[in-house]
Amino acid sequence: MLEILEHPAISNILDRFLLGGLLLFCGFVLNGWLEKSKARSALVNEIAKQRVVYVAEAWTAMYEAQLSIEEVFRAALPILTEEPRDEVRLKESVGPLQRDSMKKMDRAVEIIRANQFWLGEEMYNRLRKFNDLLVDHVRAFEEANAEKLERLLTKIKENRMSIVGFVEDVV
Repeated sequence: MLEILEHPAISNILDRFLLGGLLLFCGFVLNGWLEKSKARSALVNEIAKQRVVYVAEAWTAMYEAQLSIEEVFRAALPILTEEPRDEVRLKESVGPLQRDSMKKMDRAVEIIRANQFWLGEEMYNRLRKFNDLLVDHVRAFEEANAEKLERLLTKIKENRMSIVGFVEDVV
């Protein structure tokens, strides 16, 4: 029987059969690895799509709060720069707008907290910082400090651009 294996034609056939089996096995292993990689990539893509939805929801809420605060700022600035300042007129014209702004800020914070997982730590922290600036802006109204209001408005816009840049990098 061993004499048959020593025959060059049989030996050649067995070598090719073993090489073919080895290539088939390698192909099978490589195919399994590629399928796992594709599945992992598909999962990452689906998670990214979901994340975009939650980032957009949080960002929209924060942006609405900011626009509301800017509306308060535009309404209050002429009264804040008057001498003497009419506090009654200020409260009457700005009070309802300010309450609406606070509601929008509270809603934005709720959305950010609810979506913290999807936002990720860095985005969550950036949005919280943005919200803190908005809160500081509202407090500056309570202090009736026009200079502080203008400085904070600039910081808010800079912070917003920072968040937009981060979102563009992530998405």
